[in-house]
Amino acid sequence: MRVTVADFFTYLRMLCAVILLFLTPLGLPFLLIYALSGLSDALDGFFARKLDQVSPWGARLDSAADLLLYTTVLVRLIPALRENLPRWFWYIVALILLLRLSAYLLSAVKFHRFASEHTLLNKASSILIFPVPFLLRLDFFPWYAALCCLVAGIAAVQELYIHWRRPLPEEEEAGNGK
Repeated sequence: MRVTVADFFTYLRMLCAVILLFLTPLGLPFLLIYALSGLSDALDGFFARKLDQVSPWGARLDSAADLLLYTTVLVRLIPALRENLPRWFWYIVALILLLRLSAYLLSAVKFHRFASEHTLLNKASSILIFPVPFLLRLDFFPWYAALCCLVAGIAAVQELYIHWRRPLPEEEEAGNGK
């Protein structure tokens, strides 16, 4: 299998996620590698479209890289986030994660594959969530975190709805034959 330029940047993001596991959260090396992971996320999509390297494999790889990075960062930043956010906030985060997991499980059961929709709301929530490690210690951070949760929650509901409403592949084919 040939590795495209877009795939290279996606693999780079996955490598960054693994490296972040071994760095001190919010330290300069952590923030630099985290910034590199964000840059690689922007570049993989840019090059995929610019070089006509968009593919189902690339989309799945991108979703897997996003999931790996988000999981790594969440695990590494939870102690710092717990210090800066009230307990009730974590119930909202848990609900959003439950909605997101439900969308993934529905896709796995219904379509027999992992699927993450690249909707505008998902992109907006990613853009909002990305600066969290850089903003964590600022006074307005709890309000910013609430905005992130609002957008991420709506995005999770939208994705669940999309998977719920999307017809099975056989139904799509049957509909095209009418």
